[in-house]
Amino acid sequence: LSSRVRAVVGVLVSVALVWLLLRYVRPASVIEALRNASLPVLVCAVLVHGVQLLLRVQRFAGLVGESGLASRAAFDSVFVGWLSNLALPAKAGELARPLAYRSWTGMDLPAIVAAVVVERALDLVLLGVLFTGALALGLPESLPGWVSPTAWIATGLAVAGLVVGAVLLRTVEPEREGLIGRFLVGLLSLGGVRSFLTALAWSTLIWFLEVVGVVLTLRAVGAEPDAMLTASAVVVVATTLAVAAPAAPGGLGVEQWVTVLVLAPFAVEHAAAVAVSLLVLFEAVIWIAPVGLLALTGRSMTDGEAVPGRADASGLAE
Repeated sequence: LSSRVRAVVGVLVSVALVWLLLRYVRPASVIEALRNASLPVLVCAVLVHGVQLLLRVQRFAGLVGESGLASRAAFDSVFVGWLSNLALPAKAGELARPLAYRSWTGMDLPAIVAAVVVERALDLVLLGVLFTGALALGLPESLPGWVSPTAWIATGLAVAGLVVGAVLLRTVEPEREGLIGRFLVGLLSLGGVRSFLTALAWSTLIWFLEVVGVVLTLRAVGAEPDAMLTASAVVVVATTLAVAAPAAPGGLGVEQWVTVLVLAPFAVEHAAAVAVSLLVLFEAVIWIAPVGLLALTGRSMTDGEAVPGRADASGLAE
C-alpha cells in the first residue's frame, strides 16, 4: 500500500475501533479511573518514561558515532521522529528521523537507516526475551491467541536478520554504489562488536524501564493483578507489536483494544485497562510533544527551514 492509502486505512481502522470501544467500555468509568489515579505514582511513571526516552537517544547517538546526549543533531532528530509518528497516521513519520539527521549532519542516509534497522532488530530480540520471561512466570490460558505466535515470529525474524547481517559483513565486500551496498557500508560504519554490545546493553535497560513504567501506571489507577510483572511485560510486548497495524496518530484505538484484551486474563477491569493505555500514551506525549516542537522551532530559527530534509525517501536511492 502507498503511504497515503495506508494513512487513510489507519484512520478508518482507528475510528472503527474507538467506536467499538465506546460501546464496550463506559466512558464515565474510564474518566473516573483517570480522575482517581494516584498523582505521585503517575509522576514517577512519567519520570521513568522520560529516562528511557533519553536512553533511546543515547543508543541512537552511539550507533551513528556521536557523543551520546551531547549530540544536538542526534537528540533533535530522534525527538522529531517521535513527534512525526505522533502527528502522522500509520507510522508515516518513520522516515523523519533519518531524513532529519541527514539534513543536519550530512551523513549518508543508508548509514543512518542501518543504525535504525539495528535498533529495531535489538528491540524485537529484547521483546522476545521479555515474552520468554513472562512465559516462564506463567501466562493465563485466556491470553489472546495472536500474542504468542506474533512474539515468536518477530523475535525469530530479528535474530535471523542479525545473524544474516553479521555473516554478510564478514564474508562480503560491499560496494559503495547502489542501495544495498551503501546500506552494508553503513552497517560497517556503526562501530563493530563494541558498538553493538553497547546498544544491546542500552536496549536491555530501555525495555526494563518500559515494564517498570507499566507497573507504575497499573498501580496509579489502582489495578493490582496477581502477576504484576507478567501482566506488565505482556502489555509492553503486545502493544509494541501492535504498532505494525495501521492506525491513526498515537495508535489510537489499536493500543487501547490491545491493552484491554491482554489485561483481561489478569483480571484487570476494562475501564482500568483503557485508562492505563491512555496514561502510557500521555507519559510519552508529555515529553515528545514539547521537546520535539522545541527541536523543530530551534532548527527552523537557526537553519531557516521548518521541516528537515525532504518529505520522501528519494534520498535512499541517490
